[in-house]
Amino acid sequence: MLTDRTAAPQATPLSGPLLDAYLDQAEALVEGEEDEEEETPQQEGAAAQAQRTEALARMLGQQVLQPASLEVLYRIHSLWMQAGQPAMALQAIDTHAAALLQDLPPAERHDAQVGTGFSRTQALRSLPDQVPQLHQALEGMAQLLAQPPLQHQSDDAWEHLAGQAERSQHYGVWRRSVQARHALQVVQPGRAAFRAWDDAVLATRMAEARAAEGDAAQAQQLVQQAMDHLRHAADGQDVDHNDWLKLGERLVVLDPSSIDTIAQQVPQRMPADLSRPRQRDVSVRRARLHAKALHRQGQLDAAIAQGLQGRFGLTDDQDDSFSALVLDWLVQAGRLDAAARLAYECISSERPTSAGHACRVALAQLAEHGTAGRPLHIYWHLALASAATIDGTEWAAHPQEPQAFAQHHLQEACKMDPAHPAIAAQQGLKRFEDGDHAGALPLLESAAREPFMAAPDVLQALWVCRAKVHGIAKALQRPFPASPAAGWCYNIGVWLDFSFQEACGIDDGDWPERDVDALKARYYEAAVVHFDGFFATGEGWFRDADVHVYSMLCNNLGIYYRWALKDYDKAIDLHHKGLATSPFAEHHNGLMSCYEAAERKPEFIAAADRLWHYALDHGYGRHDPTEYFKGVCHALYGLDRDNEIAIWLQRLDEWWVGLDQEDQAENEEDYLSTLLVMLRDLAWSQPADALARLERDMPRTLASPLPGMRRVAGNVLEYAGQYERAMALYQESLKRVRPGEPDDQEQAGYARENMDRCKKAMRAKNPWWKVW
Repeated sequence: MLTDRTAAPQATPLSGPLLDAYLDQAEALVEGEEDEEEETPQQEGAAAQAQRTEALARMLGQQVLQPASLEVLYRIHSLWMQAGQPAMALQAIDTHAAALLQDLPPAERHDAQVGTGFSRTQALRSLPDQVPQLHQALEGMAQLLAQPPLQHQSDDAWEHLAGQAERSQHYGVWRRSVQARHALQVVQPGRAAFRAWDDAVLATRMAEARAAEGDAAQAQQLVQQAMDHLRHAADGQDVDHNDWLKLGERLVVLDPSSIDTIAQQVPQRMPADLSRPRQRDVSVRRARLHAKALHRQGQLDAAIAQGLQGRFGLTDDQDDSFSALVLDWLVQAGRLDAAARLAYECISSERPTSAGHACRVALAQLAEHGTAGRPLHIYWHLALASAATIDGTEWAAHPQEPQAFAQHHLQEACKMDPAHPAIAAQQGLKRFEDGDHAGALPLLESAAREPFMAAPDVLQALWVCRAKVHGIAKALQRPFPASPAAGWCYNIGVWLDFSFQEACGIDDGDWPERDVDALKARYYEAAVVHFDGFFATGEGWFRDADVHVYSMLCNNLGIYYRWALKDYDKAIDLHHKGLATSPFAEHHNGLMSCYEAAERKPEFIAAADRLWHYALDHGYGRHDPTEYFKGVCHALYGLDRDNEIAIWLQRLDEWWVGLDQEDQAENEEDYLSTLLVMLRDLAWSQPADALARLERDMPRTLASPLPGMRRVAGNVLEYAGQYERAMALYQESLKRVRPGEPDDQEQAGYARENMDRCKKAMRAKNPWWKVW
């Protein structure tokens, strides 16, 4: 039945390509009417959104839509839902799904029934007067998902049903879905070592369902069961501190007193050799759990104290939602000065989740200030002024124009403290964006003296302004503007490396690369100090806790020490720190390069072996064996470990076979040259093996136009004692030399040296009385 927002449809049904085109227009109506600035929902406003959905509903209601496939039916269903017409979406499914399902092959029918069934429940959930029908549909979905044999059931489908049942308050289906998912895990042989974890998760999810039903006693009992599964896990079960921390997020919500057990188990389950950065990461996560438990127990001040210990940005955080939580607690406790400062920090740093939440809190404080007549803390004004100038939070100014809104709140802040460094920072950044470098410079210099303001945006603008006003050479001689936060220092170092020159608009010939590299390293070194200080004490700034940033910092600084300073020991130490904190392949590559450059051959070979295995196990997009396999074989030869060269030859072939045709074509030259060099090293001790492999690849070698290919192939033959064939290849190599090609000229020199050596070997081989 059509709603009053849809027009009477035309009688002739739309189907096939005409229907596809019509739906394309409907989707364009939803997606294409946004203006060039891509306004956020907050900016757009409820009235504008209502107009858009009403226009879509009107368009869909003008035609009878006759889908010929489930894909088209799903498009129609989705558009009706976007148009705010769930009744029409439900009608589309009920009208067309059965016939379309009947047309499918039997093997495809069950999955399609699941898809159309979930489309029905989605529409029913949006119809408040259809709760009995919704619960009946959810019951039907539970029966449908249980039809296939257990091993063929879908974990994703059961999870989706559990979520729908939870939101629809159908507790029976919710529990059945949870139990079905657990049953699926039990029959997976690969999960045998995770049985304790799976059992603990089942108990936790059942506890959540019981708590939602209002059965607090049963929920608490199930929480205890969940912890017992982990606490008393049998030998061989994979249970560690991370399991307690992950499950703890749900347990403390159900039973705040569970924090005592969690706090006891986490340190007991931590590996003895866990690095200090990783230990601090755990302590931050544990502080968050303590804070949440204390807040649920009504201990607000204690929750805030723990929350401040947990309010650091971690590698695994998807957003900064914990800061938003702490902000709410500060407001709840009436600690508005601290709340205002935190709100400003979240907004000015543009942190996901907490920035938007801080805007809403600041606006609420502004509204309350207007009615209560109490003074508003300066940081609320600064927070709102900052929000209006940042993409993503400028909606806070609505309905005012953002710049006018920002200027108003900046003026209010000036009345309270005209010398506040945040005011200088915002004014300086505004002038910098307008191209007024001379006017921005003193303001940015002033702001950067305050540690709280020495963030990347301020210091980057400061360095550019210095270069524009004083010239790059004098700019680099100006006093070093320090930053107190490890993550900020790392950010500035990366920017100096990759973006500073472009921002200054200076050509390569006039760019003091070594001096800028030294400045970059100074920020990196400061970042290491700040990180290490935080890991040791737990005291620091928001971005001092990200262990992966720390690991990337160690890699970048290690590269600088290796290339610029030739200080291999310092570089090696940094790469080991990074691997112990957040391992990735570049550290193994860096260690290998350090050991090779330092001529520490056994360690170089071992590092190369670790890199090879790490790339196999974890992937490494820039992994190129042709860059280091030659060096490995040279080192093996120098250590009289020639017998191991065959292992690396096999690895080279494994890598080559794993490439697709396009990559093989691109890497053909490097692969072949690497192979020949490795065979040369092998030929001294295993000439037969080297010759057998060379013969196999000789056609490819002779097909190469590069003189070096023939020359190195000649080396293999020479070292294997086949001097005549070697001499022939050396001579052919010289014929391939191209005039004016430096590489070819170098190869020609090598070829002549090789020929002289080969002639001497041939003379030494023959008796003195032979005259040839």
